[in-house]
Amino acid sequence: MPEHFPTTARTWIDEQFATIELGGDAAADARVRLRSHVMERYARPLSAYVRATSIARALSLDADDVVHDFLAHRLSRDGFFERYAESNLPLRRYLMNGVFFLLRERLADRSARGNEDVAALAALESPAATNAVAAFERAWAEGILELAAERVAQDLEASGDGLAWEIYRRHFIDGHSYDAIGRALGLAAAEVRNEIRRAGRRLERTLFDILRAEGVSETAAEAELRQILHRATDRN
Repeated sequence: MPEHFPTTARTWIDEQFATIELGGDAAADARVRLRSHVMERYARPLSAYVRATSIARALSLDADDVVHDFLAHRLSRDGFFERYAESNLPLRRYLMNGVFFLLRERLADRSARGNEDVAALAALESPAATNAVAAFERAWAEGILELAAERVAQDLEASGDGLAWEIYRRHFIDGHSYDAIGRALGLAAAEVRNEIRRAGRRLERTLFDILRAEGVSETAAEAELRQILHRATDRN
């Protein structure tokens, strides 16, 4: 289990909303930062969400096109982020809901043009459809883990400690045993184990910081990082 990570109450997203409330040029800049952040961090999981919906399948929609439409046009509407702040929803859920409402608009348009069978096929789906949400969560967790791993590798390399990450990668990503890694690198198994623990602690800390920056609560962030790491290291 990861250690408890102390943190501050405000996150990066909190800071952007605090700036938006001030108004003026600073608020406009904060909106641009938020839009860029959402586009970079959430495009892939939102595409996974769309692909898993019955509406997208029934209408033969291209998931990437739907998400591009959502990110390019809905995020720039006046009040989009203010409505999110008032919703008290996690950002992930708010974005999924927004994409789902866009899908329902596409469905209504197709139905209005006489495709009643298609409308009936997808009409009962909700934005919380289990398969679609699970697809989003998998893609989102993979992206968060990739980002954390990249940061840890860069930080350790910059501090002259790149071997620790190399050992961690060989064990958890390549699946090599402690003994095999030790033989390849001329280290005792105990040394390999210690390096893996050290890199693992750095990865946990970095994951936690990323999750908190996304607006995930402290308690939820600790639970989520455990789930992400379990999924990444479970070979069964």
